[in-house]
Amino acid sequence: MTVKIEKIVYYLGISITILSLISLAWIWIFNNPKLQSKWPDFNSYLYINNKKIKIAIADTPEKRQRGFMKVEKVPEDSGILFIFERESKYHCFWMKDTPVKLSIAFINKDKEIVQINDMTPFSLDSICPSQEILYALEVEQGYFQKNNIKVKDKIVFER
Repeated sequence: MTVKIEKIVYYLGISITILSLISLAWIWIFNNPKLQSKWPDFNSYLYINNKKIKIAIADTPEKRQRGFMKVEKVPEDSGILFIFERESKYHCFWMKDTPVKLSIAFINKDKEIVQINDMTPFSLDSICPSQEILYALEVEQGYFQKNNIKVKDKIVFER
């Protein structure tokens, strides 16, 4: 009986040690900017009313979840284009861990802006589209107004 208990304690100790090492490695990687992928990576462009906007494309769940989180400044004339797998009116956004003021344009499958909202830094309130969308574009707050971009305007981009 004591041999079985000793084996259980032994394997439990090994398991806890391995989990602790994995956790420490994850924390180290997460907090080491050199080991993180460069995000957002503004390597594409889109146009609205002939206005060129440099964009990062968030087309995976991980990129969509991260968005502008922990980004201190949005580069001028830049944004993140969120691309979803399917249309839905439940593609909601919040500003958790996002220190910059943003505006968001919800965009339907025809690439037409259907709604624009301003968002408050660090807010956990959900901002949801009022109709089905396939895309969303986040930019620095005031960008749409400054550039006369409004609902019913179309975006142009190629993937």
